[in-house]
Amino acid sequence: MKNLKRTLKSLLILTMFGTSAFADGIDPIYKDGTIVQISGKIIDQNTGEPLTGVKVFYTGSEIAVYTDFDGEFTMEVPAKKGAELSVSLISYEMKTLKLENSKKMKVKLARQK
Repeated sequence: MKNLKRTLKSLLILTMFGTSAFADGIDPIYKDGTIVQISGKIIDQNTGEPLTGVKVFYTGSEIAVYTDFDGEFTMEVPAKKGAELSVSLISYEMKTLKLENSKKMKVKLARQK
């Protein structure tokens, strides 16, 4: 019984430190600044219809979300000068946007030619 408790404590400690180290390795960009919430809607440039399943990602990181059935998305990203969001969907041109002062975005995507 004593050995079981010792083993469980060791596993708990390893899990805590391992998770912390893993989290630090994925997105060190979060350490530097304030986090802001960005939201928006992605629509087809020609029809104005909302686009579902569009990948919206914080350029240069693994932070990404996909639009819902109404073409809308919400995500939290680091507030950094010169930060960019990229938007992509199969058969549409990829678009990169500078994150200025806008926290609510409306993006029009054009079909590839």
